[in-house]
Formats: sequence, structure tokens, C-alpha cells
Amino acid sequence: MIVRKSAAEIEGMARAGALVAETLALVRDAVSVEAVEPLGLKGKSEAVPAFRLLAVDVTADAFVRHLDAPLVGRVREQQRLRADFEAVVSERACHLFTLLGTAGGGKARLVGEFLASGAATAGVLRGRCLPYGEDITYWPLVEILLGIGVDPGEVIGSSPADTQLAFRRLLEARAAERPQIVVLDDIQWAEGVFLDLVEHVADVVRLIEEMHRVARPGGTLLVVTPHYTDASSFADPTHRWHLNSFAFRAFYPGGIHGEDHWYSAIRLRERRLRIRLLALWRWLGLEFLVNHSRPFRRFWEFYLCYVVRGKVMEFEFEVVK
Repeated sequence: MIVRKSAAEIEGMARAGALVAETLALVRDAVSVEAVEPLGLKGKSEAVPAFRLLAVDVTADAFVRHLDAPLVGRVREQQRLRADFEAVVSERACHLFTLLGTAGGGKARLVGEFLASGAATAGVLRGRCLPYGEDITYWPLVEILLGIGVDPGEVIGSSPADTQLAFRRLLEARAAERPQIVVLDDIQWAEGVFLDLVEHVADVVRLIEEMHRVARPGGTLLVVTPHYTDASSFADPTHRWHLNSFAFRAFYPGGIHGEDHWYSAIRLRERRLRIRLLALWRWLGLEFLVNHSRPFRRFWEFYLCYVVRGKVMEFEFEVVK
């Protein structure tokens, strides 16, 4: 009753656009205020500080971490990031880093410390992948473009290829003036069109483990990646891995050769696998056989795929927990 009474008194005494200290503490990172005369409330021995609301930052994060304490236990990771950044600057090259870890493990803090040390000489572009909403395929790209004052319509084209080319040219133009650091947060929520990921990451096992961790039991995990016999698998110099349709069997119950594999403790169950072949073989019906006959798929992987080459593999896994 005391809380309700105080709240009612505050509401009655407050002018339009006024905040009290308790409310300001909740929204301090999203508003600009100025102090006004404190409010005298019944039952309070001292006046309650009050503030006038001047502006609201609609782009502010819903929750902002205040990282005042020093970062502990990440010396080697910080040194590696800084050394590689210095090499990128001196060699005028591009480097990809993928940070994987459990929630609360310090990934965001590590990135924040790195940006604080490198932002003086580099431009920082940052976007975040969302786990919810519709038509958010390019949301991280939209955030980046809005942050540097570029109309997203000038970069996001009618096809993924057009968008990739336009964004690459934008980065190259900015990098010609000063180094650029592009940060993509929460890539486990990224859609396949936005991020062709698996063949680029440094550690596929840890990536799959992180995606497994954030998924609910029985959830669906989708992986789209080139087959290693497709020309695109080797044509892109940033591809680290060249995979076939058996590449993820180590995560299946029973693993490889009927035994759980020691690579990882997580388990996935294959719901569906579609392998796309080049148009000629699709017209001749070989794509149908590869996708609907496990013995034929095995025969194709071992003996035929260098002639009847694969193109893209689309895996759909069930998360087993």
C-alpha cells in the first residue's frame, strides 16, 4: 500500500515529461534529462530527486551493460586480436574472426575491449542478427548502413549477389581511406541468404555446438553449404572447409561406424538432406536418385561425384538434447 500511495503521489505531483530517480535508473541509457526541484512526498524523510525528460534515443539498446571492472583472463585472446589487426593494417588485407562461446562467457566484453583499442585508427561498423521478426534477412546490414548514413536502398539489391557486390564495394571504398572493423553480433540467428557461414568459419565443430546450445530440444537446425566437388567450393579463397554429405555424421547418434564420436558430445538427427546437382544431371534423373536412395548416394559420393558433380547441400537436423 505504501508503494501504491507513493506512486500515486508522484504521478499527481509530476509535470508532463518528468521522471523520478527510480525511473531514471531504468532508462538512463536511452534518455537525456535535466534536474528539477525535488518532490516532497508523504512518508519520505527526504525529498525525492526529480528530472525533466528532454529527449529519448529510440536507437538505444534495450539493455546496456556497464563494464566498469577490468577484463580478466583474456590476455591471450586480446593479444591475438590486436596482433592480427596490426597485420591487417600493415598488409592491407582482410581477416575473418569468428568468436564462439557459451552465453555469459565474455564474447561481447572481449569485442568491446578490442574495439576500444582499435577504434582510434579504424572505422567500426556494427550490426546485430535478430532471433525474431519478419523480413529481417538483411537487418544487420541495414543497421550498419544507417549507422554510417547510407540509404539501405542504395546497397540492398534485387538479388543476394547484387547486394554482396554493392556492400563489398562500399567497404572497399571506406577501407581505402582508413581500416574498417565490421562486427556482426549473434550470427547464430542469421539467415542463410545473409551469411553463407559454415564453409568460412575456423572451427565447424564449435559452431555447430553453439547453434545446438541455443536451440530448444527437438528444434530444427538448417545448414546450407556447397558440395566439395562444386567449382564454387574452391573458387572462393575464403572457404576453409570443403564438405560432402557425410560431413556431419560425427554429430549423429551412433556417430561414425556405429559409435559415438569423440569430436563432440552434442547430437543431431538428420531429418532431411537435399543435394542439388548441375542442371544436366538433374534433367537425367540422377539428382532424384541421390536424394531418395541412400545406397545410391553412398555410391555417388565414393565413385561418381567427380564426374556427376554436386552443387549445394541443404541439411535439416533435429536437435537432440
